[in-house]
Amino acid sequence: MNVALRLAQDPQADKLLGRSPLAALVGMLLDQQVPMEWAFKGPESLAKVRAHKQGMKAAAKAAKAK
Repeated sequence: MNVALRLAQDPQADKLLGRSPLAALVGMLLDQQVPMEWAFKGPESLAKVRAHKQGMKAAAKAAKAK
């Protein structure tokens, strides 16, 4: 699914919302609790944290292998 959404007012967050139904659903759930702009940036923020943690794990694994 590639739909052009402009809910988060952030190009990267909007791109994620357009291609991931799960991200859009998470944004809708968050929208019930916090302001809309922040809610729809939430999935992008979570994706960044997850990517950072995966990178840290890979670096730790590489350091142990040496």
